[in-house]
Amino acid sequence: MDHGEHARTLLQAYDDRAGVHLAAAGGARLTVADGYAVQHHQVRHWERQGHTVRGWRIAETAGVAGCGGRPPLAYGHLMSTVFHAESRPVDARAFVAPRAAPVIAFVLAQPLSGTGLHTVDVASAIAHALPALEILDSRLKEVTSSADLIADNAAVGGVVLGSRQGRLADFQPRMEGCVLYQGGQLVATGVGAAVHGSPLNTVTWLANTLGDAGRVLPAGSVLLSGPLTTAVPVSDGQSVTAAFTHLGSVTAHLARP
Repeated sequence: MDHGEHARTLLQAYDDRAGVHLAAAGGARLTVADGYAVQHHQVRHWERQGHTVRGWRIAETAGVAGCGGRPPLAYGHLMSTVFHAESRPVDARAFVAPRAAPVIAFVLAQPLSGTGLHTVDVASAIAHALPALEILDSRLKEVTSSADLIADNAAVGGVVLGSRQGRLADFQPRMEGCVLYQGGQLVATGVGAAVHGSPLNTVTWLANTLGDAGRVLPAGSVLLSGPLTTAVPVSDGQSVTAAFTHLGSVTAHLARP
């Protein structure tokens, strides 16, 4: 299988702002290993362009067709280009079919590496948490398996981080509630426990998964632990606000400059 060809198809979709079929890149059905190989091809392309990896997004795959029997989590890379300031509109032209979801973001104070890590190891490495909105986007016209999602960088579109920092000593991520508003209307509610029992559990999974591959999560990494609610479609001119129990609020506004 030509992972590079699949990666080029997806990279072209970013430029065209249009969905594609991975089958158009030719060949057999992707495996999870293939999906990550395609994703890593794209990451290397972005790095050659001078962009850097600033963190990771953890995605839930349990609701994706064809993922039965496979691990329910996946990861995507957060490149420096996907972060947007809360004080400025997010360019709606950058996406194909954007959706927004609230997430607890963790920032590492020290590197995480190795295997067999536990949540206590992860918690001790975290500097603070931030309220965040992740903008999900798919470059695929159809996602038929978790491998497709992984190949498409786990649907990473954009990230808006709030400014209020929360220390783990001051709140419990699994008990953190969130209310999501769109255009001032309540559209969803959620709680940290919905994220695999605790957002710290998904970050522990990520650290161990990357550790198994000999990779390190550097200090300063931003880790999006998983959405607390269902993602809602968002379009040009719309605003979405996530209000958390202890972490405060964060707003993303999509617009065309």
